[in-house]
Amino acid sequence: MVVVMKILLTSQRRSITSADIDLIRRLLNDHPDWNRTRLSRELCSIWDWRTNSGNYKDMACRTLLLKLHRCGHIQLPSPQRPANNDYRLWKFADLSYDCDPITASLPL
Repeated sequence: MVVVMKILLTSQRRSITSADIDLIRRLLNDHPDWNRTRLSRELCSIWDWRTNSGNYKDMACRTLLLKLHRCGHIQLPSPQRPANNDYRLWKFADLSYDCDPITASLPL
């Protein structure tokens, strides 16, 4: 008998089914002291989710977990620190500069 699992989400060639959601919930329930990074590393290990170079796809897994959290499938622990991507909010002032061409001779 073949059991067909409904795919809820796919990220970087990893399809997430209801069985995967149950696994994530069980890990969160069994290990309430784990942070998001610890959870993602454990999932990468269980799923053997690796890059071509053999490293775990930790960042991809964390992104996947955040998507599942935002969709209401799981409840992630609070982040340990705020996101450090403040550079995207920077505003740069327009600077005026001389547009005249520079002419000079170079030594041979």
